[in-house]
Amino acid sequence: MNIKKEEVNVDPLFAWPLMRHQTNVSDLVNQAIEQIGLTDPYRTNAGNLVCTDMKMLDRPELAELKTAIIEAARFYAYDVLAYTNVEIELLQSWINVTEPGQYHHLHNHTNCMISGTYYPFGAQECPIIFHNPTEFQFTPSTDDAIQHPMSMISRNVVRVAPKPGEVVLWLSQLKHRVDANPLPTNRYSLSFNVMLRGYHGHLGSASGVQL
Repeated sequence: MNIKKEEVNVDPLFAWPLMRHQTNVSDLVNQAIEQIGLTDPYRTNAGNLVCTDMKMLDRPELAELKTAIIEAARFYAYDVLAYTNVEIELLQSWINVTEPGQYHHLHNHTNCMISGTYYPFGAQECPIIFHNPTEFQFTPSTDDAIQHPMSMISRNVVRVAPKPGEVVLWLSQLKHRVDANPLPTNRYSLSFNVMLRGYHGHLGSASGVQL
């Protein structure tokens, strides 16, 4: 008997949800991010550069983007993760500058719950790469370009190439990296961390906590 994909139902149990949302912020916001990346003081990161201001979204010229990011984080928390009675608290927000040939080392974000990145000009040629926390010991020999939903379960890495104006959100402990920028121009992105403030767990349980 030949099994056809359309006849099979596969449920990715306990998946790590990645949310991609196309924002409608103005070009002025994207131009402001590029200008900040060119003129603001920065520090050297492991492979690229990071602007030193960790409250970037508090700047007036990025107010429109801040509203869009908080709205996306609220949707991710309530509609994707099914949290209730929590408030969105934006913790840090910063601009990454990855010059030609630079990269972004493998890492995750600690002391937060949701993390994300906004891409003013997209990142199709230099995608963000997420690592599977399950880490299959015997990995399938498949082409990275073949990312059918059924096959992504056993992949140890998944490449996501955001479009211009897209924001991507994920659970903060998920490890990710960016390979060397192959373009002759800088790769700009604005990353952020979010905490969900409120009561977590069931009322009256031994593991409930107010954050």
